[in-house]
Amino acid sequence: MSEDDLQTINKVISLAKEKEAEKVISDYQKSVKSTREELADKIENKTTAVLWVTNNSAFMVSKNRSSGRIVYDDLKFGVPDLVEEVSKEATSDWSAVSS
Repeated sequence: MSEDDLQTINKVISLAKEKEAEKVISDYQKSVKSTREELADKIENKTTAVLWVTNNSAFMVSKNRSSGRIVYDDLKFGVPDLVEEVSKEATSDWSAVSS
């Protein structure tokens, strides 16, 4: 096989992956839209925090990271003041919080 043949095969494979990626993104966006519609009356004017409690410690997801992006950006839940505060100094997806 020539180098040109290999380059052509590479382009075809890349194109197939690109189309797969576009489908995954499209499917995700449809799922988000459907979930927002389904939860509209529960989400409207509501705030929420995503907590992970383990070994007597609590961790809160930052609003612009990880599942925070899904909850706040995609699903459009309001961001509580504590999440805003914790997110300002967050250096990872999850920040330790204390009661």
